[in-house]
Amino acid sequence: MLEFFKALLRSKKVAALVGGILAVVLRELLGLDEATIELIVNLILGYFVAQGAVDVALVMKEFKDK
Repeated sequence: MLEFFKALLRSKKVAALVGGILAVVLRELLGLDEATIELIVNLILGYFVAQGAVDVALVMKEFKDK
């Protein structure tokens, strides 16, 4: 179980998720406007979509190579 949490802490996806959550939660404290929060969230969503596409491409490549 400890290894699982260590792997999560090293994950870029988890870091992006935590960053997005923090941006939304702390918007009042930081004084960020809605457009800035939307930009941050859209950037994070774009990262997830792009990473998902890369993951699918790698799986397809492995499947094709077999």
